[in-house]
Amino acid sequence: MNLVNTIFAIATLMLGIILWITVSGEKRVALRVCALVLGVCFLPLGFGAMTELLSKPKPASLEWLQRTADEAKVHGSIVRENEAIYVWLQLPDDPKPRSYELPWSEAAAIEMHKAKNQADAQGTALMMKLPFANRKKQQTEQQFYTAAQPKSPPKQVVEDDVTVFSGSNTN
Repeated sequence: MNLVNTIFAIATLMLGIILWITVSGEKRVALRVCALVLGVCFLPLGFGAMTELLSKPKPASLEWLQRTADEAKVHGSIVRENEAIYVWLQLPDDPKPRSYELPWSEAAAIEMHKAKNQADAQGTALMMKLPFANRKKQQTEQQFYTAAQPKSPPKQVVEDDVTVFSGSNTN
């Protein structure tokens, strides 16, 4: 059991005790004081859990708010063979990249490596299609790809001051 799960289990137990004491309508002061102490201890425990989670990559399966994102820009990645693929993704409507943990897949790791090499050669970005989709259902669909080359800016035509003479040529 890792630290986050341990903290969650302790917090759940403390909250359960607090709720049981308050719901049971116990008149004894000692139990009410116990509930107050547990409630006060719950605050730093919750804070500790949040700060612990801030530095960890979020499992992609736990992303709920951005689950419908069509694509994301991949700013960086680390592949841990037979463990996970860690990616740093920038979602379309958020300027700040986020760290995610993707389940290990040799095919996805190879595909990402090839797309990254192609993006580097073309000078474009590495992109990820449907970053939070369940890949077990969509094995044949390409997950990583290179961004399209940006369009060249239109050429500006500079008109010179040209003097045009009209008339007849006399010789």
